[in-house]
Amino acid sequence: MKRVLANLLAICMIMAFVPAISFAAETTITSANTAFFTQTSSLSTVEGSSESGSSCVLVAHNGSDNWNAASTFTDTDGTVTSQTVTSGQGFGSSRQAVVSFNIPSDFDAENAAKITLGLTVRYIKQVDQAGARLAIYGNSVDGTWTTASDKSIFGVSGSDSGTASLPLLGLTSPISMAGNNQVDQTVTLSSFALTDYVKQMAQEGKIQVTFRVAVPYGGVWIYNSTSNYPATLKIEEGAITSVNVKTVYMDGETEVKTET
Repeated sequence: MKRVLANLLAICMIMAFVPAISFAAETTITSANTAFFTQTSSLSTVEGSSESGSSCVLVAHNGSDNWNAASTFTDTDGTVTSQTVTSGQGFGSSRQAVVSFNIPSDFDAENAAKITLGLTVRYIKQVDQAGARLAIYGNSVDGTWTTASDKSIFGVSGSDSGTASLPLLGLTSPISMAGNNQVDQTVTLSSFALTDYVKQMAQEGKIQVTFRVAVPYGGVWIYNSTSNYPATLKIEEGAITSVNVKTVYMDGETEVKTET
């Protein structure tokens, strides 16, 4: 009887919807091209060292110019992410990387629900605290690019990285180590801004989507597109296909059922 009365008295009943998210499709693509450049150099696909080995590119900051990464990011839903690292030793010259992905021919921008960028960090150097985040900017160009391209196509000059004119898409998950250490950790970024950016590039007819990568302090080696750990872009399509409906009755009893 109490169950009947509770059903009749809707005002005394609380409904909570707990999403059970199931995407209709999930696709992961790997980077088509990865390169880095300094204030004085052209694009290069490899910046190996005794610490990083081969098949890596270096993202670094010399500690004094305007090539450093953003310290704070506010997503379109109001979520704020901030750098917690406050110091590190500068490199001789700053370096930033560009990572591109071919947009799949069957990519459905309207149905793309969540897009995640993944970068695998090989080595970190001259960063004083753990928790550094890479800053990711949108830097797509018309057509495709190779290392034969001039870095100026990305809006770069010797004195200016050009990131101030690029859309900031977010700060990655934190790098777990500091100092001079081999990390071998994948950091990711999944923001509304990044998802919307990839969708916009596809809708504008871009063949590739390209991201710029910057670091706040010290240097970080990330694996390039020819390595065993290339950057990835995971695309999840579709909407929620089921919802758990939780009913809490006035007597404290709970009923949960799934609706599709």
